[in-house]
Amino acid sequence: MRKFLTTIIAMAMFLSVSVSAKETIQYQQFDDDIQIIDVRTLEEWKGGHHPNALHVPHTTILDGNGFENLQKDKPVMLYCTSGKRAEQAKNYLEKQDFRMVKNLGGISDLIIPKKGNE
Repeated sequence: MRKFLTTIIAMAMFLSVSVSAKETIQYQQFDDDIQIIDVRTLEEWKGGHHPNALHVPHTTILDGNGFENLQKDKPVMLYCTSGKRAEQAKNYLEKQDFRMVKNLGGISDLIIPKKGNE
């Protein structure tokens, strides 16, 4: 009986993980001309990111690298986990003559909340 209950509990846990893994996150959408940059670490990036974002860690930007392919005449939107690293990267890019730079805050700020019982 104990093995049976253990098996049932294990199956229930597996099914709940499978269902949650299938859930998709809906992110805020941006115009095609907006350059979205995720400035978090590679490990954070691998954990999930905005589908249209480029990954350039804030340390790379602060070292003067990683933004060579960004266009200064197009908006640059930065995000991290809380907004602190994005703000540091924003300040640096503005010193490099980027004029349309915005700190979007944390990645959770880009998630569209689910409505009702979805």
